[in-house]
Amino acid sequence: MAKDFRFERYNGQDLVDNKPEYIEQMRDIFLSRECGKEDVLQYIDDESHILCMFDKDTMVGFAWLVLAEKMGLAEISWFVTDKYKTKGMDGKHLLNEVIDYCKSKDIVSVKFNCFDQSWDKIENKEKLFKRIGFEIQRDDDFDASIDIK
Repeated sequence: MAKDFRFERYNGQDLVDNKPEYIEQMRDIFLSRECGKEDVLQYIDDESHILCMFDKDTMVGFAWLVLAEKMGLAEISWFVTDKYKTKGMDGKHLLNEVIDYCKSKDIVSVKFNCFDQSWDKIENKEKLFKRIGFEIQRDDDFDASIDIK
């Protein structure tokens, strides 16, 4: 049976000011993936767009984006699902939500600029993205880039 995930979207500063418990849950997700020791969440600001994925009332993943709407670009700085609370292709639900959100903002290209360790267990990015319906575009400035037109 497919999970019925729920999503919430926040401006970064609103999240910091009004949902500090979500910041703690985000830290727990980072820790589940061993995403380094630096508290990168301190850099969330009003330019950040945060999409949180919940399984019932538990946050199980999130994406942190910065939009350049005039250029039609979105940069994903963090895309993380909880190692212990998600399985298989659960992250595709989060990616679909990110893409739908980006399309609603007239974004045509999503750039991945994620922590190197995020890609450690992925042997072939091109194959992964193709399997979920996207083709990676060549872009020397980012880990991966997909067109979502």
